[in-house]
Amino acid sequence: MAGLLSDRFEDLQYRGAILPFGRTKKGSTVFATPGLLVDAIKSMELPGRALRGENISADDVTKMAMDTMGGGGLLSRAVPTGDVGGLLGINVFHGGPKRMDLEDAGMGLTEFANDDIILSGGVRTGSSAPGVARLQYDVYDWKKIEAGTPIPEAKLGTTDLNLKLGKGNKLTDTIEGLINIDVDKNQRGSGVGTRIVKNILANADDGLKIYDIQKQARGFWESLGTEISGKRGFIPKK
Repeated sequence: MAGLLSDRFEDLQYRGAILPFGRTKKGSTVFATPGLLVDAIKSMELPGRALRGENISADDVTKMAMDTMGGGGLLSRAVPTGDVGGLLGINVFHGGPKRMDLEDAGMGLTEFANDDIILSGGVRTGSSAPGVARLQYDVYDWKKIEAGTPIPEAKLGTTDLNLKLGKGNKLTDTIEGLINIDVDKNQRGSGVGTRIVKNILANADDGLKIYDIQKQARGFWESLGTEISGKRGFIPKK
């Protein structure tokens, strides 16, 4: 019997859910098929896998229905603008920052994405306060990626965030606070910092807590309407 398309997917230790790259078992970073696309293709191939004698669970059948009939997954999403958007399966809107969708990237990592930016990674950094998880993300310019810019050149910087935890300490898409933001040197002075903060604010509830405000950055935070007290601040959500 002819092999299935999914048989040709890269054998990786980590695969990005949205961004087309992964990490090999030897630790090298390589371009790879996004996880969302892999899952959708595997769901469509379910009948063929059954014919090959693979064990198919009830969960596999349910996931296939969700992926192919509009209940969730890549194929149920609205088709965004641009070919790259169609490949990655992100809902693309145009206008102000929209709330970012949270995706499981595997290996304990996560990704956030909307029409403007992508936060990729979710690596735990430092200790976390009760009810939140402190995670670090690389920030990418989605619009540049959509236009065909190579992934490394679309990177805007990094940010450390506190994400709220739900029942059973499960990660939610609500951002409680911003601990650090580091804009890449070649992106500074172009409004990128403001752009990143506004997108992060879209995933806050009533507002965004800002931790460890440095003296030299006070003007930046004040320009965003931050209520500052000592080294901490709060940006109310309007």
